[in-house]
Amino acid sequence: YQRRVHGEKMKLFVVLCFFQHILSQNIYNVVFNNQNKLTDVCTVYSNAYPSAGGAGCSAALPTNQTRFAFGFDKFITPAFDSQWQQAIALALSYGPPYSATEGFVGNVVPHLTFAYYCNLTQAQVDATRKYVNETFKWVAMNVSFDRFECRIDGPDVNHVSISLFADNPTNLMLHLYMLQLENELRAAGIPIYVPRAANLPFHITMGVVNNSVYPVQSALLDLNKNFKWNNLPQTIIKPCWQRPSNFC
Repeated sequence: YQRRVHGEKMKLFVVLCFFQHILSQNIYNVVFNNQNKLTDVCTVYSNAYPSAGGAGCSAALPTNQTRFAFGFDKFITPAFDSQWQQAIALALSYGPPYSATEGFVGNVVPHLTFAYYCNLTQAQVDATRKYVNETFKWVAMNVSFDRFECRIDGPDVNHVSISLFADNPTNLMLHLYMLQLENELRAAGIPIYVPRAANLPFHITMGVVNNSVYPVQSALLDLNKNFKWNNLPQTIIKPCWQRPSNFC
């Protein structure tokens, strides 16, 4: 058993290193309206850019297929939430959000997306939801975060998310857990078109800003200088998606 687990860890480590290498090459040259701002923009694409099929899904979905995501959104402690609100206030002081509907997450419960599923039929979505809720064995996990980063999500280069990312031990632990779920779903006949390891590292999105007017790098520098998160670990137990689908 230990040998099998070690083998799974090594395979996942290689996959994560590969995608990290690809992402590190994914720096682009882009022309913004304000040429004087080029040093204060986000320059890293999301793994799923341009998110044509929704968050986590790069390509547009066929009419008979859909996107499904779930995660955790009822795990934030009061101490974490207090600092989270302070971080939002600081980010807002640098400029307005991308739009009224995609702004900073204040009155919406912060969430940690565990899985993105693309190109599934509704029957496969229903089967996935049932398996996750009723069959998969969930255990309590402590998760920690350590820095804010930005990603260009799409549909254009001005659509940028600012997110709090999990530290490396947490990210690896969650990926191993996700790998187990993906293997079980495949065995149950549910296809995994985009493995979680090929998507964004685990994170909590704080807000979306406009890359052409918002000073992204200045805000990130200030956020990471003023707020430390490794002393505020959180515990996740089972996915509870309070957002539109009320997935609990």
